Amino acid sequence: MTFSAVDGSYYSVITLEGKECYVVVGLVRGKVDNSRFEISSVDYVEVMEPCEDEEESMAQLEYSVAYSEKADLILMDRMFTYDQGRGLSPPPNSLGIVKDFRGSGENYRRELTALGGTPWITQEFQVRGVNRGFFRLCEVCLPFMYERVKDLSPGETLKLLTIMGMEPVQEALGYNYPLFLADKVAKHFRWRGKRLLDFISAQRRSYREFRNSVEELRRVRSGRG
Repeated sequence: MTFSAVDGSYYSVITLEGKECYVVVGLVRGKVDNSRFEISSVDYVEVMEPCEDEEESMAQLEYSVAYSEKADLILMDRMFTYDQGRGLSPPPNSLGIVKDFRGSGENYRRELTALGGTPWITQEFQVRGVNRGFFRLCEVCLPFMYERVKDLSPGETLKLLTIMGMEPVQEALGYNYPLFLADKVAKHFRWRGKRLLDFISAQRRSYREFRNSVEELRRVRSGRG
């Protein structure tokens, strides 16, 4: 089964005419078999555009990239049911993994952490037509929520999550490693772009000059300058 892991990051710059959002989406492609996964490529997509809401711009780009991928499985660090309320629909072959979750005003993480017998996956239930469940891969791992659109059984879901979740990710043990890597890719290029954009913004404050400088920067970075 081939997969694409999609995760984004953003940075904004204020010009005299308004806010410019720099959004980067990390993209990790690979495949998973019965016992292991391998990564075949790492890439990123970036946009610079006027915006009011950086989070909304990032979500829009993440979903655009996700829909453009041809993999069997799309991995996203998104709560699909929340995004549906913003007019965003998850791809039909997607699996969202959520690190921070709350339900009905109550934090369930402590209750789930008390459950033994790892690895485990809970019984699924539907929210807005999306299958939701929780999983935990090891006794020292955190529990996570997932939302599934991809046609998988709970057993198949747990198997995939286990194969791709046993790498030593210090920030969140038991998390999905391709998604972790996609996040790091996005943040790396966001940080690199941030330093350049801050410099340009400090030198040229007008909107037109700023945009011209950004386009020139893109040409230089792509080797076309």
